[in-house]
Amino acid sequence: MTRTLLAVLAAEAGRPVQVDTLVARLWGDRPPERPRHAVHVYVARVRASLSRSAVVRRSDGYVFDVPQPSVDVHRFQQLVAAGELDAALSLPRGIPLEDLTGSWVERMRVTWERRRLDAAITWARHETATGDPHRVISRFGDLLDQHPLAEPLAASLMLALHAVGRRAEALHVFAQTRQRLRDELGAEPGAVLRSAHLRLLKPG
Repeated sequence: MTRTLLAVLAAEAGRPVQVDTLVARLWGDRPPERPRHAVHVYVARVRASLSRSAVVRRSDGYVFDVPQPSVDVHRFQQLVAAGELDAALSLPRGIPLEDLTGSWVERMRVTWERRRLDAAITWARHETATGDPHRVISRFGDLLDQHPLAEPLAASLMLALHAVGRRAEALHVFAQTRQRLRDELGAEPGAVLRSAHLRLLKPG
């Protein structure tokens, strides 16, 4: 729970998080008998692991008192906002909040993964149109393995493959993604994937 507390505070780095909010994010609807006391205990443990000045008391809450860019999720968001998508996607990454559990953790994991996918798709469109599609192919192979049902991701990879003359591989990506959608969701490809497929079928 100490690591989850640190994750909650780091996600709001530089901003105060009220104790009641910490209780809700740590335990959801199943708090311990003395939740506020438990929060204070875990804050003490974080301070012992880092330093007392790292977590500062503010009114009825606590602040993880570090510059936001020192926390990867904030650095990523700042780079995306500045249009530096390549740099954002090059940040070290793994599974967000790996080994942590809880409803807040699950929500954040999904949210942060979605933001990364959105940034990757935007970057891929630009790179395929004006840069080097080979870079998209190199990066997106692994991404699609991790998110096999992400249709915009598959579409971006298809168009990058097509741009470098690898049409057969692009068609294979479409067929594979369509089969996965049918098998796992009972659904047909959506508009984005269908549009990419039609572009592959056009002559020239």
